[in-house]
Amino acid sequence: MTNLNDVLVDVKSLKLKVDALNNLVFSNLEDAEDRLEQNWIKENFTLRTMTEEQTQDLFILSTVISDVWKSVERLQDEIKKADTSRNTLASDEVPASNE
Repeated sequence: MTNLNDVLVDVKSLKLKVDALNNLVFSNLEDAEDRLEQNWIKENFTLRTMTEEQTQDLFILSTVISDVWKSVERLQDEIKKADTSRNTLASDEVPASNE
């Protein structure tokens, strides 16, 4: 990666991947919560326990994914600030004279 624009493209790609993971986790979480409402799972201790554990794991995953998303957004903001600062400094440079 030679410049900040390349980094920004990579960050946007990372955000898309994190968003895909987030959608997958929430879809699985909804399915697990729906299964917990079904009588045949409520009546079976083993199935109920396994589904409850799966739901807890999915909540943990969703929390981690949310934290990663926030970190990536902060990183993206900092990169944009750095790029803006760099562009401002470059425009403030005075061309050298022959004197």
